[in-house]
Amino acid sequence: LKIVAENEKVQAEGIEEIGLFKVLKGEEDGLRGANVRNLNLDIDTISATAVKYVGALAGRIEGGDIENIQILGDDESIINGFNATGGLTGKISGRYDKENNPRVYTIVTNIKSSVSVKSFCRLTKFSFAFNSG
Repeated sequence: LKIVAENEKVQAEGIEEIGLFKVLKGEEDGLRGANVRNLNLDIDTISATAVKYVGALAGRIEGGDIENIQILGDDESIINGFNATGGLTGKISGRYDKENNPRVYTIVTNIKSSVSVKSFCRLTKFSFAFNSG
């Protein structure tokens, strides 16, 4: 798998996710999630330095069952992104809303990776407040 995203095109088109799949998303009832099993991904290069969420399988995973995935490569294989970058995915999430949507979840098991990951993150301004009372 080789993906190289041109920064100008990414910014012009508003692309936020890059991977084999842009986003893997479960159904709203949580019973029919994005199920991916028993997959080997051979990575040459994934380079998307202007994209928020970068991963080999998906930019983002939101609900589903991901199992037995191998991300393979040689000594020069790399996944290069901006901010949220990972071997499998840039971001994994699920949510729990008892009243409206009680079962949106993500389960990830048995993932192996031999690929380098590099991420660039730029913070322009950061503030933090903590209130203990």
